[in-house]
Formats: sequence, structure tokens, C-alpha cells
Amino acid sequence: MRAISRKTPLLIASIVLFAVSAGAINAAVLITIDPTNIASVRFDATAEPAEKNDATSDFIDGVTLIGVLTSNFFVELDFDGTLGASGGRFEDGLTGVGTANLRDLNLYNAETSTVQIFSTSAPAFRGSALIDLPGTSIAVGSYGDIIVGDTISGSGEVIGQWRAIPEPSATLLVGLGCLVLRIRRRKP
Repeated sequence: MRAISRKTPLLIASIVLFAVSAGAINAAVLITIDPTNIASVRFDATAEPAEKNDATSDFIDGVTLIGVLTSNFFVELDFDGTLGASGGRFEDGLTGVGTANLRDLNLYNAETSTVQIFSTSAPAFRGSALIDLPGTSIAVGSYGDIIVGDTISGSGEVIGQWRAIPEPSATLLVGLGCLVLRIRRRKP
């Protein structure tokens, strides 16, 4: 029988930590969300392309982040930023109307009927936005699908996923814990 190395528990902990932090994401992460400050939630586009080509709807339909909020909450938002898709940017947000659930957030632009284009060969989104979400929250580490349009208009195609990133302090604590374990194991 082979003896267990001193490094084995650290290796197992690292694998489990990676699996938990990766979650069960099946599609490309197109938007990351930093929910650290609910009065100024940061939405950032990644450089990932859409999972499917879609040019069936315009910016009035926008995109919907499925299940992003932790509780049912009706909100109408006007926000500033550069977050958008090919052809324009989002300026408005809405839950509860045209979405399946009050936990879904539809990002759109009510001022333009420009077609939004999603491609498997170019980044799906660009830019970022700071959005005030008073009265609700987004769970760190949560994730969900992004669909084109809402449940009334747009194709409803899943083009990728959003992910709420861990707050830096939580990541720092996990890293510090692993470092302490490693140093402790090295002592004779």
C-alpha cells in the first residue's frame, strides 16, 4: 500500500476549490458582475464570443440575464456606461415586464431600434456599466444564462452566461488559508 504524501491534502483542497469556484458553467461567460457594492454593481463584458450567431432582435429587446437577482424585485433602471453589443449600448434595465421572473434582469436601450448582432467569431459584449440595484442583491459566485431579448420579444436564444465574481476579500482569504496550510506542512 502506498503512503499518502504530505502534499496530497493540499492537492485535494486545490482541486475542490477550483471545482467550486468554476461552478457548473456550461457556456462561455460573457458578462461578469461584481456585486460588492449593491449601490454600484459593476457589469463587465468579457472578450468571449457568443455561443450562437443571432441578429434577430434590436436593442429595444436587449438581452436578459436569467436569475441574476437573489429575490423577486420589480425595478426600472436608467444607467450610464459603455456596456453593449455590436451596434449599440444598453441604457435601461427592467425586471418583471417581458421577463419570465422578477429575478431576471433585461438590459436594453429604449431609444434605438438598431439590430444587435451576436457572433461566434467576435466578443458578444463590450464595455462596462455601474448599476444601482437598491432593495435587492446578487449572490457572489452565482451564474446563469443570457438570452437574446426577453420572454415576449427577441429570439430567446441562449448566447452565453453571466457570472457574479467572488469579492476580492473572499479570494484573498482562501489564498491566505492555502498559504498557511503550506507553511505549516513545511515545519519539521
